Amino acid sequence: MAGPVYNVVQFSYRVALIPDALQGRVNSVFRLLAFGFQPAGAAIAGILIERFNVYVAIAFFTVWYFAWAIATMLNRNVRGARQIGQAGA
Repeated sequence: MAGPVYNVVQFSYRVALIPDALQGRVNSVFRLLAFGFQPAGAAIAGILIERFNVYVAIAFFTVWYFAWAIATMLNRNVRGARQIGQAGA
């Protein structure tokens, strides 16, 4: 459920801030990184399930995502990100 919301927010923010002449380049690099790591995640999940069990894989990714969430919240660039537009305007 969070995926579509995240996609709309990050794409809208990126489109609002990136100059039109750079949209294609920025979007292609973003998609390369975002979609390029999906096979790595699937491979890691498969290895964890094969070597241990599904509960270890779930615990690993839970800790991984939690660590990234904390790192994101502590990031000065994210906390001080420029706002775009006004709510309700």
